Amino acid sequence: MEKNEKKHILLKTLSWITFILACVSVIAGIIICAVLMFTKNIRLTYSLDFLAFSVYPMFFVLPVPVLCFIIGLIDIGKGIKYKKNVIIGGIMSYVILEFLLIIPYSYIQYSHAYSNINLIGDYVDVTFPENGYASMYIIDDGTGSSDYPIHYIASVLFTDGTEIYDFETSIRQSSLWINDISDEGLALITSTVILDNYNYYLLYNFNTGRYNSFPYRSGTYDYIFLAYSVRYNALYAISYTKTITIQS
Repeated sequence: MEKNEKKHILLKTLSWITFILACVSVIAGIIICAVLMFTKNIRLTYSLDFLAFSVYPMFFVLPVPVLCFIIGLIDIGKGIKYKKNVIIGGIMSYVILEFLLIIPYSYIQYSHAYSNINLIGDYVDVTFPENGYASMYIIDDGTGSSDYPIHYIASVLFTDGTEIYDFETSIRQSSLWINDISDEGLALITSTVILDNYNYYLLYNFNTGRYNSFPYRSGTYDYIFLAYSVRYNALYAISYTKTITIQS
């Protein structure tokens, strides 16, 4: 067998192998991401931008369709009619890159400044741990004329074990935090919160300065609601405006 013929067979073999791998690369990447998200990284689902954490395995499968695309170009250059490698390699590379765009989008969409969390603590007279991963989605920054009732949503994954222990001890000893919400309290909380996922709650009315209580009179009030998960050391915060009507 001539040397050129051997190279030709090798190139065709590589073309088929990379073509097959490229075809399954996106599915394989999605499966890996899903496994990580629902097993080892389930704690990350308590972060607003948990998808940014979950899609990074796509980086590891991206080289497969890229290689398939390059080999397809080489095939065409050598007169081998393997356009399918270029087509599949290009499509799969594009799809994976779309997944990976979630990561920079997360940093554009969310604020990760931990100082925002400390500011929330100042509002409600609560001292949070100093170390953690914070995400805040600002819906109404106060500069516009938006009537949307939710101002911002924030999440924190606390990371320092000693600080977490001290924080949870302070929660258990504090009169501000409750672990059960009355029907009246539920009426004050926006429906975006999944209460079953958390253990301790704090509701603060900016206008009255009162905690976890129904206002005495009808009106429009600014609230901040905090929920904390002991299992995942995760804090959820939401600031919103709610109109309360009290029947006389």
